[in-house]
Amino acid sequence: MTKKIFLSYSMQDAGKIELVVKKLRRHQSSVGKELAIVDPSTQISPGDDVRRTIRSSIEESDAVVVVWTPASASSSWVNYEAGMAEALGKQIIVVRSGRRAPTLPVNLQSAQVLELRDKPKHRPVLKGNLEVKSRLKGRPRGRLKGKPTKS
Repeated sequence: MTKKIFLSYSMQDAGKIELVVKKLRRHQSSVGKELAIVDPSTQISPGDDVRRTIRSSIEESDAVVVVWTPASASSSWVNYEAGMAEALGKQIIVVRSGRRAPTLPVNLQSAQVLELRDKPKHRPVLKGNLEVKSRLKGRPRGRLKGKPTKS
């Protein structure tokens, strides 16, 4: 079964979107589901009623991923899309970008929140319920308790 995800973001953050999509696709394939990304920037043609097109795209989606950054916090379109998703009862997942991400508005505070951050000398990771984490080669996955023993 294919899950449709509507992606809400500021055009100023377009460089981060590829990473978000890649991580979402990787997670979905790990749980055996296909993912269809609905990107509003590719759905709207000249002359379209933008609000109607966005509403229709959100209605047809299973969930809405809101990429929350300083740019998206001040974007009337991102706020419109998040409000529409809430009004339509869609699952909302917020992806915040690091410590500089502004406080979430009241209508997004109950949403699932994932952190998108860069670790020095590591690839960017999403933290949260997706459990997509960066692993270093040769390091154990879990933490060991107690003192190490000699073999």
